[in-house]
Amino acid sequence: MPMACADLVELLQVCVRGAMAAQRYIILELLQLDSSDAPRRDVRIADFEPQSLRMLRDRLRHVVTVSVKGQLAHKEGTAANDLVTTADIVTQTVLERALADAFPDMPFTLVGEEDANTSAAIASQVDDCMRRFLVADFPIPLQADLNRHACTESRLICAETYEELRSRIGVFLDPIDGTNCFVDGHWTAPLTLVGITLDGLPVAGVVNRLFYCTIDHVTCGSGAECGSLSYVWNDASTGPFLLHEGRRVHVGARHAG
Repeated sequence: MPMACADLVELLQVCVRGAMAAQRYIILELLQLDSSDAPRRDVRIADFEPQSLRMLRDRLRHVVTVSVKGQLAHKEGTAANDLVTTADIVTQTVLERALADAFPDMPFTLVGEEDANTSAAIASQVDDCMRRFLVADFPIPLQADLNRHACTESRLICAETYEELRSRIGVFLDPIDGTNCFVDGHWTAPLTLVGITLDGLPVAGVVNRLFYCTIDHVTCGSGAECGSLSYVWNDASTGPFLLHEGRRVHVGARHAG
């Protein structure tokens, strides 16, 4: 009888919570953005007036460390610099810690884009983020609908050992895709990406556009209907469950062939 199991939908939900917690930390702690800074509370941060965005960009550059980790062969000049910031490292480490706390047996192989080594200062930021913004059992947007949609046979993966599960389940993290845009203040682009695979095939994913949210949604901790959060669960039995930019997209039912 199998001794090791992993719930892929629960895994997806933990990734969503981690991504949203890191988003709130970047906006509320690193940028120190609150309602008094927001020109309008109902406007997405990425859509602020240029003057407000420049002010926030300058503030960001004072609180994060930016390093060049490599060169992009298909780019020229400063655009060829492949950047990493402390915000990247904090986001990835928050996701890693959230996953380790929820799944202490680590029934998956975890691959992060950034170097896993963290300084004491980064570790302190991660602790602060998790203490203030990560609630382990906080429902993600449309969680009840997702749980009703997901088939037990598809979501629960079991094996004889955790080592076998790790060979089958993969979690891939890109904490801030578009770091150069993040640093330069082009805030329609930066997003957090998480992919979950089973036997080498994608089964779930998270896309959280960091600044596609209003200050009201950030301060209340909700990603629903603010346009920043997308996620998908591709159920082998019932078909995809898709939340796209805060709203559910109904995909046609799967037909047997």
